[in-house]
Parts: sequence; structure tokens; C-alpha cells
Amino acid sequence: MANKDLTDFLLTEYENIAKAFFNSYDIGARWVKYYLTILAVPFSFIALIYHSKPEQFDLFNLSTSIAILLLVIGAVNIFVSYVVIDLKLDSVLYARTVNGIRKYFIEQGIKNGQFELNKPIRGYIVLPTETDKPPFLKFSGDLFVQAVLMIFINALYVSIGFVQIDIVKSIYSAWMPPAGMFTIIFVLTMLVQFVFLRHASKKKESDYCGPIENENTVN
Repeated sequence: MANKDLTDFLLTEYENIAKAFFNSYDIGARWVKYYLTILAVPFSFIALIYHSKPEQFDLFNLSTSIAILLLVIGAVNIFVSYVVIDLKLDSVLYARTVNGIRKYFIEQGIKNGQFELNKPIRGYIVLPTETDKPPFLKFSGDLFVQAVLMIFINALYVSIGFVQIDIVKSIYSAWMPPAGMFTIIFVLTMLVQFVFLRHASKKKESDYCGPIENENTVN
């Protein structure tokens, strides 16, 4: 491929990836709205059932039908959370791609003498040029905060619903109080989701970014 063809290709790729980056955020925001809408479903039923007798409502003494609904909503939103997290990871992948294209043009400019070495162009570039940044998984930032909130809420719905289903209660009540079973289910649900978050970030790293580390950007 001629150098001009490569330049044209990378410029087009830059534009397309930049659009895909912002598009992934828009799609992710829509899925978050779906997530919040699904969360509100049980409370709509609770408001309908207890609107004339609110004093009888007890979050930890629900009917089996409401408990099952909470469990189902929690499980459904776990999968919705996976979609949101995957979209967030895709946006990180797009950001790395844009960084790599930016890095290519900077290094080509230095190589061809278009940028003076005593006036490094990187001093004027605000956005990063490293293809390993931003990280897929870090314990800060909007992805981590959003993931932690969704993981916590999902685990809360699943555990509250699970321990109050009559058939489940009849099994564990003989050897464990409801608070103990709630804690076990809550912690396990949290752990499973955190394991997925780590696995998804590692898989995205290995599937898309692993081989690039051993290649030279500029020949």
C-alpha cells in the first residue's frame, strides 16, 4: 500500500472510529435508561398493591409473587449491565485506536522532518498517543463507578427476592436466619458480577490489543 493510500485510509479510519466512540456512549446511555426503567417495575406493582394500606408494606416480608418479581428483575438487569459494560469497554477500544492513529502521524512527521526535534510536537498534543491507554479496567472513572453501582443494585434485588420466596425460605430457615442467607446470596452475586467485569476487560485486551504490543507502529 502506497504511503498516500495508507494516510487516506488512516484519516478515514480516524473519522469513523471517532464517530463510533461517541455513538457507543449514546447507545450506552440508552441502555442505562432501559436499566433504570426495569428497576422501577417492582415498585410500580408494590405501589399498586399497597396504595390503600402502605403501613402493611415491609421490604423484608414480601409476598412470594413480589419476591419472584424482584429476583427476575435483578437477573434481567444483570444481563442489561453486561451490555452497558461491554459498550463502555468498546468505547475504550475506540479511544485506543484513535490514539494509535494519532501516534502514527506524529511519528511519521518526526521521521520525515516535518516536526522539529527541538520543538516536540507532543508538547502541543493534549490527547494521548499511547495505544495501551485508557485502561480497560481501573478502580476509578465513570466505567468503574457505574459498574459498581449496577452490580450493587443487581445483587440487592436478587438477594432480597431470593430469600423471601416461600419454597426457598422453607429450605434454609431450619438452619440459617434470613439475614444470613441474604448476606450469602448478596456477596455471591456481587462476586460473580465482579468476576465478569474483570474477565470482560481482560478478554477485550487480549482479543484486540494483545498482538499490537509486539509490533512496530512505524517501519
